[in-house]
Amino acid sequence: MPRRVSLALLALFLVMHRLTAQLPLITIPTGTLRIEFGGGFFPTLQQWVAGTRQPLGGLLTTTTLGSRQTPMITDLANQLTGLTGQAAGVLSLGGVSASVEHERGVGTIGLGLGITSRLSLFMTVPIVMVRSRYQLTYDTTGASVGLNPSHPSLGNSAGQTGAAIFFSQFDSALTTLAVRERRGDYANDPATLSLARQTLSDGASLRRALFTLLSDPTHAMPVLPTASSGDGVALLAKIASFRSTFGERLGVSGFTAAPTLPSAPLSSQAFNALLTSADGFGLAAPDDRPRTALGDIEAGLALQLVQRGALGDRWLSAWARGLVRFPNGSPPRVTQLFDQGTGDRQFDAEFSGIAELGRGSLGLRAEITYTHQFARAVMGTIGGPDQLLLPTYRTAALTRKLGDMVALTARPFLRMAPNLALAGMASYWRKGADGYAYATGQGAIAGASLSELAAGTAADALQLGLGLSYVHPGGRRGLITRMPVEAGVAIERTMTSGRGIVPASLTTRMSFRVYKPLFTR
Repeated sequence: MPRRVSLALLALFLVMHRLTAQLPLITIPTGTLRIEFGGGFFPTLQQWVAGTRQPLGGLLTTTTLGSRQTPMITDLANQLTGLTGQAAGVLSLGGVSASVEHERGVGTIGLGLGITSRLSLFMTVPIVMVRSRYQLTYDTTGASVGLNPSHPSLGNSAGQTGAAIFFSQFDSALTTLAVRERRGDYANDPATLSLARQTLSDGASLRRALFTLLSDPTHAMPVLPTASSGDGVALLAKIASFRSTFGERLGVSGFTAAPTLPSAPLSSQAFNALLTSADGFGLAAPDDRPRTALGDIEAGLALQLVQRGALGDRWLSAWARGLVRFPNGSPPRVTQLFDQGTGDRQFDAEFSGIAELGRGSLGLRAEITYTHQFARAVMGTIGGPDQLLLPTYRTAALTRKLGDMVALTARPFLRMAPNLALAGMASYWRKGADGYAYATGQGAIAGASLSELAAGTAADALQLGLGLSYVHPGGRRGLITRMPVEAGVAIERTMTSGRGIVPASLTTRMSFRVYKPLFTR
């Protein structure tokens, strides 16, 4: 009897040896607990932007920091065009260059349980370390705007006082003109009466637009064109022409003041003040300390659909897998330029179909994955994904829906020894465009369009990798029963991308799994 048991155990071991995978198991033997430790390191110096590879700081490296890099300049140009009636000239904050380096490390702790021979449950907890280092170099050459002297926080006392006098005189002139028009002072002169009424209407609109541009506590532009620039001259001429209508054509005196425009473009000190001001870009000092936090935890199940044949001969296997990704990660900090988050911080549902086939020592595991990303309420600053300097006055409560993703992955492998395989990887993924809407109760931001946030968010990439996979089937040797052990190491690179903004990472991954008996059925 003992001899028969020994022979049976030996036969079982040989069968397990023959059927064992050369890539990590997807389902788990019945009653077995799988414990997994893994990690990856993702240093990044470059990124793909709309199909072009460039340094991480490339989007913020320019000799003319204009509307492409920040919506602040776009908003200023639009307001000037509306006030003067002519297209704004070239507006720029100056030149800037950025040197950026990203580090990202992910350590994972995973647990899995074999419920039946075909059904397994699993959970993965990622611990993420991120570190962003950058250096900005500012060049005043090319700057055509300066700090708004009338701005409530970034201006100066002379400019703020001058603006207060200007708007007080403007209001008084409009009030006086309205009284005269109602009293009938222009009743005997139809042309002058028409001019008075038109001036009242246009004056109210002009006054609102100028106050929004110069002095509004929440919407005033932090920067303005210099007084000697083409845009500055046109704006002051518009104000002077309107002001003369009161005194010279309508007989309303006392409106003599004018707002103050910057006398010189931004200096290095003024640019730094704009970066750090709560009414400018609201950025904190660079923080290059490593930050470690939870990533987005995953939990799901795997189901084996087909198992035919055996490794070393011909075989075919197929699985279905589904998981939920929880919003445990932290998003990038809005006060840190080039910051990284530890997760997307929204619920995801992911579904995969996996098939593996092979003959002899060659095999291929293929996978198709669909990821649905659910909407989430966020506080966001409205601007394009490639606009890194976003003014705080564009911040709003939003509902964000990241685009869904589809990925196709092929993992060919060559068995070099009974438990060791050389494994390749080729993966192409494609992500849809993001969607945004204002949250309930949130008013629209003047001059901003939510389509800016969505522009360029559709992305794709091709990744290639190579590694080693070690899978020991376990079994019984003498009086000792050994459970399966798996280990792997791989190097992957993002080779190309045709659209969107995608990090060009060189990734190193490692994994180690052990299996422990938990219960029997």
